[in-house]
Amino acid sequence: MKARGAESLKAMAEKRQQICRNVPPCPECATRQVQLVNVSDDFPLWKCRHCGNKWNGKTAQESNQ
Repeated sequence: MKARGAESLKAMAEKRQQICRNVPPCPECATRQVQLVNVSDDFPLWKCRHCGNKWNGKTAQESNQ
């Protein structure tokens, strides 16, 4: 049982590291000072440390169209 939990935790950590390699700028103020808030969904949730804006990959894609 513990091995399964450890594997799940390791997979989550690897997913988070992969996502953090390509940090997007804030769509509101364009700063790169952003924080990864949630990685459990298909689209990670980001929060800007400068203006407080929150967005995910899906909302950022929709606003660019």
